[in-house]
Amino acid sequence: MQIIESDEVPVMATKLQLKEVSASVFNFASNAYTTGQSEGSDVGTGDYSVTAPSNLALAQQTNKEGVTTKVDIKASWTNNSSDKVTLTEVAYKLSTDSAFTSDFTVGKGVAVALLPSVVVGKQYNVKARHIDVNGVASAYTSVVTITIAAPTDAPQVPQSLSATSGKPFNILVKWTNSSQADLKAVKIYRRTANTNPTDDTHLVETIAGANGKITSTLFGTQDGLTAGTTYYFWARAVNHSDVHSAFTSSVSGNFTNVSAAEIVDGSITAVKIAARAVENAKIAVNAIQGDVIAAGAIVEAKLGTDAVTNAKLANNAVDTAQIAADAVETAKIADNAVTNALIATDAVNQDSLAANSVTANAIVAGTITASEIATNAITAAKINAGAIVAGKIAANAIIAEKIAANAITANKISANAITADKIAANAVVAAKISAGAIVAGKLAADSIVATNIQANAITAAKINADAVTADKVAANAIVAANIVGGTITATQMAADSIGADQIVANAVTADAIASGTITATEIASGTITGTQINVDTLAVKKFANVSSTIISHTGSAVPLEVFGSVFQRASNNFSTQTTSTGTYLALAIGSVRNDAKYRAILSGVYGDCSGGFLEYSINGSSYAQAQGGIQSVAFGAGTFRTYVIVYSGSISGMSSSQSTVSWRLRWTSQLRSTYQSLYVFIDNTQ
Repeated sequence: MQIIESDEVPVMATKLQLKEVSASVFNFASNAYTTGQSEGSDVGTGDYSVTAPSNLALAQQTNKEGVTTKVDIKASWTNNSSDKVTLTEVAYKLSTDSAFTSDFTVGKGVAVALLPSVVVGKQYNVKARHIDVNGVASAYTSVVTITIAAPTDAPQVPQSLSATSGKPFNILVKWTNSSQADLKAVKIYRRTANTNPTDDTHLVETIAGANGKITSTLFGTQDGLTAGTTYYFWARAVNHSDVHSAFTSSVSGNFTNVSAAEIVDGSITAVKIAARAVENAKIAVNAIQGDVIAAGAIVEAKLGTDAVTNAKLANNAVDTAQIAADAVETAKIADNAVTNALIATDAVNQDSLAANSVTANAIVAGTITASEIATNAITAAKINAGAIVAGKIAANAIIAEKIAANAITANKISANAITADKIAANAVVAAKISAGAIVAGKLAADSIVATNIQANAITAAKINADAVTADKVAANAIVAANIVGGTITATQMAADSIGADQIVANAVTADAIASGTITATEIASGTITGTQINVDTLAVKKFANVSSTIISHTGSAVPLEVFGSVFQRASNNFSTQTTSTGTYLALAIGSVRNDAKYRAILSGVYGDCSGGFLEYSINGSSYAQAQGGIQSVAFGAGTFRTYVIVYSGSISGMSSSQSTVSWRLRWTSQLRSTYQSLYVFIDNTQ
């Protein structure tokens, strides 16, 4: 026994001395009992080689980490039985790489290893070797190859799908999301027949949602659905590997419109009514009274055939401006409806009178003078017995051709009886008149009528200034050849004097039209084509109530404006937070014209968030950030607040086969939200 110190602490110890007493107790590589090595000879070192592992095999396995699905390669082998093997090295690479650049080791006795997070669709090469206590490595095994396939594990089916019925304007579709972590979104399908969908043909909405949470969406008039129609709905989930669950069973729902009893009197004003929303089927009998019609609101296109009856017209409601050309027909006029007060001057002409329509009781005494009676209009059958007395014969009414030969003799004529006003038309022929004999002072008022004038006798020099008035010109008397170029100005034309029949084709040019002259009243339906409109003539400030569509880049008609909206919340009472990053507010809007303008409004109740991006795609796969708003959204107030961000820009680059724009909100770093929504307005007229 002896005392020694260890770290200044005395320790009682026993000292032993080892001594070999038998050669059978210990075995040494060299000892006193072996023959010594001869000088100059090689000393044998033995065999230090290591046998490689065997049966190397590869398998694919899927691991889920939160909402992320990862694929690993599981490598397994059979170890060499030698106790000297302390490590196994596993080397791997993509099959497209030329050299193995990655490897890792596992400890003694381990015969399995994982190659984590490999890429789906890629092919990998793997090999292995042993390393012993001396650092000697075996040869590698043969290379084993594996191709990584996409995971096929389907998510759970959404639960408790339901749809409302009998509610005004909308159907509320509601379900509970799968409780599995790997949930990307839930897809909603709609049909009018209860036939189960098999693909995305009838997909109407894709909504991202939190695991196990109740989610809902609305469908109704804003989606073009019809009140009273039964619609069937299905749902299925999709995970982040784009693997779908099975479809749910169908549920059905419908919605109603608001009845008249539910509308407060006076609540429907012009600003509440959409363009062309009021159709015949929407109007109750006698619903339209005079006080609800705006001035000028009733135009021809709004009137149904035979809609205007006597009972519908207010007294004095119809004047000249309201009556279209040739609109007044015999069948439209009530008996005795046309009175003197209603007939404009010169309105009744030969074309307007039906055969035998003028009777004695219809003519005011003294109304018919020579100027109203056409040539040869009065025949014997038209004259009542004893009707023609001296007081009824107008000056110049009895002309030579009306008098029998030799009827007038000298003793029949009083002295000075024949004056200028007694000379009938054609009685005085050219041979009887001396040159220059007829001057203005010799002619009685109204003495010259068409039958008195020789063809081409009246030239410009013979007509006194302002001599030609409307009542002096016979119908159709003036033809193009009679008019000096530039003669007719606005001053010479009576109101409504020029109709379509009076105008030669292509006669109306831009120079002939006074500024502001042509209004809708003057233009016949379908008259103006592209040929009639000068370049850059139309500076449109307002659109008439004619069409709600515009021709798009695809060649088809699309609405002037399209709209879409979507929202997401973790619970109906907005008290539950959504905290998982990922893609939300997926929205697809169709009928979009290339180069259309958009305005996107992102709003929500957010806590601390970062890495938010509002994006859109014209092909459904490549997304671009929305313009005009915050490009990388981040909130750091430390508490929940309501935020609204507006984006605006143009949709461009669409091909002739593309008309749908997809939208999404992507959170990449941090998300805390109880509600978030997206409203997108697209103006196809820009």
